[in-house]
Amino acid sequence: MMTYIGTTAEQDLSEYNLDKIRLIKGTPDSGEEAFLKYRNIWFLTDQHGSCSCGFRSVEFPNVEALGFDVPQDWSPEDEESIQATHEIYDVILNLLKSGHKVESITFWVDSKTDFIDKTVSLESVTIDTFRFFDGYHFEYQINT
Repeated sequence: MMTYIGTTAEQDLSEYNLDKIRLIKGTPDSGEEAFLKYRNIWFLTDQHGSCSCGFRSVEFPNVEALGFDVPQDWSPEDEESIQATHEIYDVILNLLKSGHKVESITFWVDSKTDFIDKTVSLESVTIDTFRFFDGYHFEYQINT
């Protein structure tokens, strides 16, 4: 799973690298810019640095049934993934509160073609229910 963040923020987002997350500046020829509106592109990875698999996510076929929700007993999630997802949620929220626009795309490596656009309000999607959706382009917002 790969997740890229696009933002209007010009700052170095690696300053947000914490225990569980790493934000790595995207390269202009990586191809993700074709799917993102904002030119400041960052690859989101977990502390191991190879992919975005260490975050809460829902695979494409299950998005409609599962959506945003807290971890469920019938589908255990490890504590590191939950913590990493909380960390990136806070980063996105901080960028929005600073007046920046933020978006993301999430996909499996060989499936990057079209994305379903979804506006995600971080006022209705809480830190505990947030997770990425495979095959989706999220545009984040808060009411100011």
